[in-house]
Amino acid sequence: MGVAPFRLHVTELRWLRDVERELLPMLRHSGMGLLVWSPSACGLLSGKYAVGAQATTVALAWLLLQPQVTSVILGAKRPEQLAENITAAEITLQPEELEQIRDASALPPEYPGWMFDLQGKYRRAQVEESQNRGQLRGS
Repeated sequence: MGVAPFRLHVTELRWLRDVERELLPMLRHSGMGLLVWSPSACGLLSGKYAVGAQATTVALAWLLLQPQVTSVILGAKRPEQLAENITAAEITLQPEELEQIRDASALPPEYPGWMFDLQGKYRRAQVEESQNRGQLRGS
């Protein structure tokens, strides 16, 4: 008797990337992989990127670099789309390009993290203002 297979259906869209917060660590811990479906956001990705490839191709190249992604299901309608998608395996993303992708697709902060940042910013402004007033009085 073996272990029952675990299946996770994920559409890789920026606004659905919350799976990265809890599911990817669980998969990593369990030694499991992730099969990504529709990484081109059902055709919403378009245009060019810094590496001279379609955004869909760059998204695929990025996904293929993720350690928990075991495979990607493509949804090309035409042979030329499939050919373009396949070139993702040949793209070498440079560290600065990976950083741009990470920054552009960063997950929004979770509560309470965003609250701490907001409160900290407010408090830092108060401290700075107080210090500036002290410097003006000492002048």
